[in-house]
Amino acid sequence: MFTGARRSGSALSVYAVGVVLALAGPAAWSAPAVATPSWATTLAPSGQSCDVVLVDHAGVLSADESAAIETAARDFRSALAFEVRVRVLTQEQAPHLESWVDAEEQACGSWQNTSGGFRDNLVVLAFTTDTAQDTGETVVFYGDQAPSALDDEWRDIQADVINPALNVGEWERGITGGLAEIRDVIDPPPGNGGAVAGVVGVAGVGLVGGTVAWRRRRRRQELAARFTRTTSQLDELTLKLDPVTESLRRDIELAKSAVAAEEIEVALGDSEEMLDSADQMIYQRSELSADRDQLLSQRSLAALETDVQAWERLETKVRGLLPRLAEEEARIAAVVAVDGEAADRLARADELAADVREAAATGNAAGYVVTDDAAVLDVYDERVREIHRLLDEKRLIATDEKLSSLISDLEASREALGRLAQREADLAERLAALNREQAEIEALEGPAADAEAALRTEFAESISVPIDGKVEHGREEIGSAAGLLDEANGLVQRRDLGGAECRLNDAEAAQGLARAALGEVTERLKHARRLSESVPERHASVSARVAALRSLVTQLGSAAPQSVRSEASAAEARLSDVDLTGSHPDWIALNDELAAIENQVNAATSEEEKARRREEQRRRDAELARQRRAAGATAAVWGSSSSRRSSWSSGTTRRSSFGGSRGSSSRSSSSRRSSSRGGSSRRSSGGGRRGGGSRR
Repeated sequence: MFTGARRSGSALSVYAVGVVLALAGPAAWSAPAVATPSWATTLAPSGQSCDVVLVDHAGVLSADESAAIETAARDFRSALAFEVRVRVLTQEQAPHLESWVDAEEQACGSWQNTSGGFRDNLVVLAFTTDTAQDTGETVVFYGDQAPSALDDEWRDIQADVINPALNVGEWERGITGGLAEIRDVIDPPPGNGGAVAGVVGVAGVGLVGGTVAWRRRRRRQELAARFTRTTSQLDELTLKLDPVTESLRRDIELAKSAVAAEEIEVALGDSEEMLDSADQMIYQRSELSADRDQLLSQRSLAALETDVQAWERLETKVRGLLPRLAEEEARIAAVVAVDGEAADRLARADELAADVREAAATGNAAGYVVTDDAAVLDVYDERVREIHRLLDEKRLIATDEKLSSLISDLEASREALGRLAQREADLAERLAALNREQAEIEALEGPAADAEAALRTEFAESISVPIDGKVEHGREEIGSAAGLLDEANGLVQRRDLGGAECRLNDAEAAQGLARAALGEVTERLKHARRLSESVPERHASVSARVAALRSLVTQLGSAAPQSVRSEASAAEARLSDVDLTGSHPDWIALNDELAAIENQVNAATSEEEKARRREEQRRRDAELARQRRAAGATAAVWGSSSSRRSSWSSGTTRRSSFGGSRGSSSRSSSSRRSSSRGGSSRRSSGGGRRGGGSRR
């Protein structure tokens, strides 16, 4: 039975779930994003989020990124009369992205046309984030008002625009860039092949070819601009890099000859490693420059993107290394310069020592005792001799430290001797304040002694163990502070200001220790009494939580994980050991034990909730699979009749997201007469690959 005794002891990727261009009210543009809902929420939305342009379930977008994406979608809608929906999820929220979009479409009436199929002027971009085991997925779906040119372009848009940006964590660039590319395919700019597509019209062969060529030319121009800008900046940085590295090399060689062996490692620091990094970067630039002139002429946009990124990464590294090299060069140069500067600094120390002697003489003449304030003069000659010895041994770092310390001490001494009258007035005020503080602390002694007695008589012995000796310690510090205050008062009377300041500093420290010791005793009594009232209530609350957990485990039956069942039993056993009825209970230990049980129950409840969600997901997946089989069977029946085949082809069709031909398959239920077009592809860490439905 427990009676109170203590027991011994980004690169982020995304399942792109979404840019959906669906008809929705204007309020959808400003509706708040839903942060990381459960699977039940994302699979079957209540209706409010269906018409929201951007929903960041994964919580990866900043406020600025979200605003930029919503603005791009708003412009898209204004220009083309298309609605945009963007969804970002984790892979835990959408382990099967296409199934997630299926369920979302079924739940959202605004994503459907009048026949129940995918809305004609709807485009959906959906994303999932990476996990440690797998990269995320990018999905693009669009309705039948989009021209057929988009069928040839969505794979390239993902591979060349969206995925490369998402692979380096640039969500805003990837999503807004993808929207811009889709917009240009739906409504090509003038001069891209002699034809301008209507949103609803069917594009001709010339338009498709012109759109593809124009989009690829524009992408190539963007990459060329990035390459030109990066190489120009890198050329400028390299011009700065060479003189800095050469200067650093010279300083390293000087340091090796000027600094003693026992200090050389500290003197050089990371400088040689930095030089190695600089040499590697220069070599890398040379390697990249080998085909610099031919880089922009390569055919593959994905390969061009990879090469441009290599130049950009190198430029970033060189830009970051330059200031570090400069700082290291200045630091080593300062070490080497110590030998040459020592004579001037020693002369400065002599001047300060003379000032201190003069100020001490003036203070003595005014009746002050300046022994402590001028103490630096007593060891001045010895410290100077030590500095000369360190210089002879080439221990320049130690020489610098000793010189800096000596000059600092002389300056402090001169300052103190120069304001004796002001210090005397300040000491009088401080002494009076500390005497008042002393009276307040002495008044704490009695209540602390009473609190100690109450802790020993009203509660378990274990409660009072931490405050054993605290009251006695407080008394000792009070006595020490009183003696120091008396000494300080005498020194003030004799006008020994330095000695008085030292005594007051010590007295103030002793008062702080006394207040802390006595206060700890009284606070522990207050804490124990508060817990004596609150622990019974907490015990009742924890008991209810344990009972609720047991009820959940019983309801789940064999589906309950073994770990949850074990935790529930362990929590029940621990709770039964908590005894509140004994005499002199240790309320602090009891409260700690109840907190531990509560944490155990919380963890088990969370695990049980995950198990319940997994079971629900399994059932949903099984139901979706059943619906697909039923839809496939219905399509087969329809396909047996030529008239039905004609009727099927005359309606809008849904394109498979895994690269199927237009109208070749249906992912919707048999009640739908039109379906989504588009597809999905896994993003590799390097990006740039094309194809729908492949997991890389």
